[in-house]
Amino acid sequence: MPLVFDEENNSSSSSGGSSGGNNFTIIYPNGGSAESPANIDKDMRYEMDNPFPSDEVDCLAEVLINGVWGATGWANNALSTGSNTYYGTLASLYNDKIVVRTGLSGVIYDSRSTGNPHNIGNGTSYAKLPCRVKVWRINN
Repeated sequence: MPLVFDEENNSSSSSGGSSGGNNFTIIYPNGGSAESPANIDKDMRYEMDNPFPSDEVDCLAEVLINGVWGATGWANNALSTGSNTYYGTLASLYNDKIVVRTGLSGVIYDSRSTGNPHNIGNGTSYAKLPCRVKVWRINN
């Protein structure tokens, strides 16, 4: 059964109605919140407490573009001229912290280069955008 998240109560349950415990949450880097997600900037590292201390988690960073949340993918272009570009936003568990890392050149790049769902046109990138991180507990 799919997991359903109740953002108001910060809890989750299976879609069948039985309680699945608190196995999912959304956190916001850079001091953001559900009501006011903060921007993340290119070439930054954001560190937050694991919302499920001592448990393994899976994370997915998403950015907000035109009112829609979606993952960014990652792209790099190491040019022989010495001009390197790196775009994307990733979230990972590291030493019981959730770490969000953004690319040197931007937090997202065009959809056909990175596979993101935002349908961003050729060559379009963003240096900063609102961000959230979906966090799933793997073991409890």
